[in-house]
Amino acid sequence: MTKMNRTSARSQRGASLFVALVMMIAITLIGIAGATISTSEERMARNARDTNIALQAADAALRDAEADIVTARAISGATLFSTSCDYTGGKGLCIPPSTGTAQAWESHLTDPARSLAYGEMTGVPSFIAGTSSGGVSSPPRYLVEAIPDTSGTSLKAGGSVRYVYRITSVGYGALAGTEVLLQEFFRP
Repeated sequence: MTKMNRTSARSQRGASLFVALVMMIAITLIGIAGATISTSEERMARNARDTNIALQAADAALRDAEADIVTARAISGATLFSTSCDYTGGKGLCIPPSTGTAQAWESHLTDPARSLAYGEMTGVPSFIAGTSSGGVSSPPRYLVEAIPDTSGTSLKAGGSVRYVYRITSVGYGALAGTEVLLQEFFRP
C-alpha cells in the first residue's frame, strides 16, 4: 500500500503549479478585457461629447442666421441673393441652382468667401477655438438660400413673391474632424 501512495503522489507532483498557472492566465485575460472595454467606453464618451459640441455650434449658427435675416440685414425677398453666394452685400445669400447641379450648401458652406461665420453679420462674439478650453476647432458657418414659398398664397399683398429661407449650418467640435450639418426652413 505504501508503494501505491508514493506512485500516485509522484504522478500528482506539479499539478498544483499547473492549476495556479491556468488561474493566473485567466485572471490576466479578464484584466486585459476590462481595460480594453474601459478604454473603448472612454473613447465613445469623448466622441459623443465632441459631437454634442459640434451640434450646439451648428444650432447657434442657425440662430445667428435667423438674426441676420430678421435684424442685421433685414432681408425681404431675394434681392441680394445670387447663385454664387458672393454678390456684393449678399455674402452667404444664395439662390438654389437649377436641378442636376450640386446644391449651394454642398459646394459653398465651408468656403469663407461665400459663407458666413457665426457673428460675422450680427456682431455676436465668436466661439472660443482650441481644444484646451473645450471650445470648437473652427467657428460654425452658415448659408441662407431663398426659395419661393409654394405653400398657400405665393404672393404678398403688393404682388411680390413670398420666400422661405433654407438655412444650412455646419458646426465643428473640439477635434477638427468632427462636423455636424443642420438645415431648417425659416419664414420671417
